[in-house]
Amino acid sequence: MKSWFTRKRILLLSAAAVLTALILIILSICGTFGSGQSNGVTKYTITAEYFPAQRTLEARMTVDYVNSSGATLNEIVFLLFPNAFSSPETAPFETDYLAQAYPEGFSPGGIEVLDVTVNGKEAQPVLSDNRQQLTVPLSKALGSGRAASVSMSFTVTLPAADGRFGAIGDTVNLGNWYPVSAVNRDGKWIYSDYELIGDPFYTDIADYSVTITAPSEYVMAASAPAQKQESDGKAVWQANGSSLRDFAVFLGKNYETAVRTCGGVTLTCYHQSAHAQAELALDSAEAAIKLFGELYGPYPYTELNIAETSFFIGGMEYPGLMLIDKSYFENGNLHPLENVVVHETAHQWWYGGVGNDQVNEAWIDEGMATFSTMLYYQRYKKPETFRMYYKYYITNGYRFSRESARQKFESFSEVINRPLSEFEDSLIYNMLCYEKSAMMLQAVRELLGDELFFADIKELYTANFGKTVSQKDIIDIFSRNTSRPVKEFIESWLAGKVHIP
Repeated sequence: MKSWFTRKRILLLSAAAVLTALILIILSICGTFGSGQSNGVTKYTITAEYFPAQRTLEARMTVDYVNSSGATLNEIVFLLFPNAFSSPETAPFETDYLAQAYPEGFSPGGIEVLDVTVNGKEAQPVLSDNRQQLTVPLSKALGSGRAASVSMSFTVTLPAADGRFGAIGDTVNLGNWYPVSAVNRDGKWIYSDYELIGDPFYTDIADYSVTITAPSEYVMAASAPAQKQESDGKAVWQANGSSLRDFAVFLGKNYETAVRTCGGVTLTCYHQSAHAQAELALDSAEAAIKLFGELYGPYPYTELNIAETSFFIGGMEYPGLMLIDKSYFENGNLHPLENVVVHETAHQWWYGGVGNDQVNEAWIDEGMATFSTMLYYQRYKKPETFRMYYKYYITNGYRFSRESARQKFESFSEVINRPLSEFEDSLIYNMLCYEKSAMMLQAVRELLGDELFFADIKELYTANFGKTVSQKDIIDIFSRNTSRPVKEFIESWLAGKVHIP
């Protein structure tokens, strides 16, 4: 905290102290004084124990919430993503994929929150009708830059689901598992229900101190480095991480690890398959970290954990951790494994380091990650392999998806920049937010030339590290040093006006 006073004269110091006291009294009376000063970043302190027989977590959490909204707040909204898994009707999977998501038949999941306090005093939170948002009222309005301490107990029930939140077989995927504060901008809370497609998670960075207890036969990978202790048949991991956009955990039995270091970053693959696949995953991640570090900026964390798990969708990124489906390790075709690992590694920059509103502008991180994977193939592969990748995964992938969409729908929109809820299905979402968005970025590259394009994209990353960017921010960066009509060019792509033969 910057001091407003000097100590040259006792008289001046005393006068300043009196004035400060008066200001604090006035602020308290006006109801705009928060509970305390902060270092500017919200901190989550979570202690949880996993009980495999019940597929439950018993947890306690304290959130030292910092109001960075720019407005005065009278409440804090927490998002309860696990409650989307409470019934088949609300489960966040498209109908066509329910059987894959629940291979043993539907099983419910959810989260129950108890004993909520604010600054040590009992609070009366309000649960939304669908139980996916918990609004915690504040006894005093929280001024911008001020902090409040919110504590709660909660029980998480994991479904037997083959997704980013679920426990099945030897694997436990804890993605988006704890109450997390919604983003607030200028006094407006920004969130959505758990959508069926995409990654409907929009969060600000925060610091984390997380303690996980589980039976000792489990290994754990998480979004931050963890220290392990064992006692009485249980393992206890203590993890601490700063400037994380989320905190995910993987638990698994009967796992081996392959480990290496890359420029001070520890890479670990938790695997059950042959060692060769684990080594390929590490090779891919290491090469990607070197390339993206050169193009964008340093890798944001000290670790990158790759977990082979049950996740039928394919791959999922979290800070310092990626979940990769077993099939990529087991099917003997190593090329898709390389592709998905590089894509999720790219997300450590685009989503982790620089975030975006994944609900309303999902194309930003997915387009950047897909485009970055293209750059990986261009840098490290033979020209014919790169051309094959670009055609198979991007241009022809887009065309095949478009033809499938035409057979499924009488008409559909090719607008890229729209909320997740407005996409017709996951096929069209992937076609536009991954493939066509990557094609757009390549077209911007060709418009500007490599020197200017890569200087701009590095500036986009370094200037916004730890923040979130929007369509406007991206257009502004690419427009700043050129007279070419970049704004109109990008807007036409995002509005679906560019036709691909």
